[in-house]
Amino acid sequence: MDPLFEAIKNNDIITFKLLLLSTRGDLTAIDESGKTPLISAVVMGNKQFAQILMTFGSDINRCDFYGRCAIHYACQNNDTELVELLITSGATCDIADKNGNTPITYALSQSSEDSKIVQILMKKSSERMEQLPPYIWCLVGNIVEKRYCGEKREIRRGTKKFTPNTKVYCFPPLWGDGYEEIQVIGRLKNRKNLGVIITSSKYIRNWRLQKVFQSFVVKTMQERGGWDATEQSKKMIENMLVWLPSRTVVVSSDPDESLN
Repeated sequence: MDPLFEAIKNNDIITFKLLLLSTRGDLTAIDESGKTPLISAVVMGNKQFAQILMTFGSDINRCDFYGRCAIHYACQNNDTELVELLITSGATCDIADKNGNTPITYALSQSSEDSKIVQILMKKSSERMEQLPPYIWCLVGNIVEKRYCGEKREIRRGTKKFTPNTKVYCFPPLWGDGYEEIQVIGRLKNRKNLGVIITSSKYIRNWRLQKVFQSFVVKTMQERGGWDATEQSKKMIENMLVWLPSRTVVVSSDPDESLN
């Protein structure tokens, strides 16, 4: 494990600074649960360490394997000072973790709607909604026609939540699992409206870049830290399209074969 984690755990500010100044401390390092040094500092409630890490360029919106960023943990700890510091430094306050919980979900679990943290988050979210772009660049795909299921590799149509060929709007990588489990927006089975759910990328085909104007998709992407209208989003999607098609599992006529 990177020595930065040990310095944070021991509250050893001298060693911590020396590691950063000597470049022996890796800001992008992660522990066994995917936490970065910044997330670890926030979990420990150490504002000084967190502020130094952000000054050195730590990615404030990077998530751990649970899909939680530093601000999720600051809200979970009901730490007003850290929440304010993170938001001031550019933290996205609407990102949902793998369970669908946003920072405000954690804030409400620890305090009332009138608490300072909740009010800060609601204000920031409101400001973000006022700045919604008319469209976004989005990674789009369709649910596979058929998939293998279980050890016997039985062939099923679509997935448990989606019918075959359902169009899905896919979020960018939100947690460090290699984009295996991803958050998508799509029309669920027996539902009229679009919903947000986590599904496996191997059950999506026909990956493509699309300019999306649909208000619900634009709003939801913005609320949850998804794609936007910038060239950066467009370029990232184009880069992902180089390798994403190989992720899809294709059902062969021979049940003992599949293409990955």
